[in-house]
Amino acid sequence: MGIKNFHIFFIVTCLVLMSFLVYWSGRNLAAGQDGFNIVMAVVSGLGFIAGISYLSWFLKKTKSL
Repeated sequence: MGIKNFHIFFIVTCLVLMSFLVYWSGRNLAAGQDGFNIVMAVVSGLGFIAGISYLSWFLKKTKSL
């Protein structure tokens, strides 16, 4: 596995983690728990969006190599 493929694998793993954190904190919010869960949901959602845009940028960059 080359460094490029490892980087793509690492980005996808981070995206899976971010989506799990959004789901988990969203369920805690729906169960009535406040406080840290709303912060976790928002930050994880922003991280997921940033990760998707970074993955698309990285894939475009590597196709030109």
